[in-house]
Amino acid sequence: SQIFGWEDLLSYISHMMPLDPGDIVLTGTYRGVGAVLPGDIVTVEVPGTGIPLESAIVADPRPGLFSLWPGKKSAPSEPDTKK
Repeated sequence: SQIFGWEDLLSYISHMMPLDPGDIVLTGTYRGVGAVLPGDIVTVEVPGTGIPLESAIVADPRPGLFSLWPGKKSAPSEPDTKK
C-alpha cells in the first residue's frame, strides 16, 4: 500500500514541475527490488491497451534526479564530467 494517495502525489509533483499527458510518475518499488539507475530500461503498460512503452533511465542534470529517455532502448552516452 502507498503512504500517500495518487491525488496527493500528483498535486505535489505538479507544484514542482509541469506534468503533461503521457508523463509517467515512478513512486517506488516493491520490497526487494532495487532503485532505478541510469542505463536501466523501464517497460510500462497501461492495463487494457496491450501496448508496452519502453524508456531508458538517464541522469538528470539536477543532482539526485533521473529522467526517462522516451522510445529509446538504451541511454545516450553521457559526457565524462570528472576530468
